[in-house]
Order: sequence, then structure tokens, then C-alpha cells
Amino acid sequence: MALNLGSSPAVCSSGQAVARVTRYDTAVETSMEASRARFLIVDDDGGLAGLFARILRLDGHDVRTATSGASALDDIAAWRPDAILLDYRMPLMNGVGFLYRLRAQETGARTPVAVITGDAVAAGTIRAECAILGATVHIKPLAFSDVLAIARELVAGNSSLDVAESRSDGER
Repeated sequence: MALNLGSSPAVCSSGQAVARVTRYDTAVETSMEASRARFLIVDDDGGLAGLFARILRLDGHDVRTATSGASALDDIAAWRPDAILLDYRMPLMNGVGFLYRLRAQETGARTPVAVITGDAVAAGTIRAECAILGATVHIKPLAFSDVLAIARELVAGNSSLDVAESRSDGER
């Protein structure tokens, strides 16, 4: 199966370019069970969350989105994702606030997280705090390949033991 996402930039609801998707053709494996992972995308911009979700679904992953930190914490308790892509700038609870709450939960204490921001200045100031909380920081815009690379790094850092312990349904 070939994957082609075109050549135009993706934009969020505010009109800012957040990802540049250039022509990207790749063969998608027919047997993806070994690489299939659960991702939760937390972003108050539903368009951007949808774009990231589409990229990860095309790569064979299960994906859910949440538009607030509070709803994401509810999803984590019920669904137990393998990894999280998290927007830094959100109303009511920013990415770092979310991380503190996530790490306080037994179900989220070891979940790999990538914090994504369009603010390079904020990225510099939150990088150390995010590292202490076990999260990496990435700056938008992100290319299609960047989103996939971040996702793969998150899953690679999540051992089978972590995944087995984090899921109540015994999948994997």
C-alpha cells in the first residue's frame, strides 16, 4: 500500500503552518502488529491533533485525541496509551501542568511523553523541567517524518514490561 500525503503545508485553525508534509511514498507493512502502539494526542487545536492522528494511523497505530488536559487524564485512566504527544500551550492546564498530574497517577507514571510547542523560547525554558518529568520537547513546525520519528522514539523507550504493566486488558 503506498502512502502519499501531497505537498502542501498543514495549518492549524489559527492559520499557522504547523507541519510541512512533502510527498512521502512508503510501503506500509501488511503485518504491523509488532509495531502497532496506542498514542494519545493532547492538543487544544483539534485540527492539529487530527493531522498528527492521521499520520500515526497511516503508520498503523491506534490513536485517540483529547482537546484538554483534563479529558486526556480521563482517557489515560480508561485507555492506557503507550505514548503521548502533548501540546505545551493549552488553556486551563498547560503541558507541564499535565505532566505533573500524569506522573502522579499510577497509570501514567511511566508513559513516554513528547511535548510539542511552536514557541522556541518556551521550549528552551521548559526543556529541563520536562526532562525531569520524563518528557522530551520538540518545536513546531514538524515534518511528517518528524512526527513518525518522535512516535517511534517514544515507543522504543517504552519496554514491553512497561506496556504490559500499563494495560489492564493484557493486549500487546
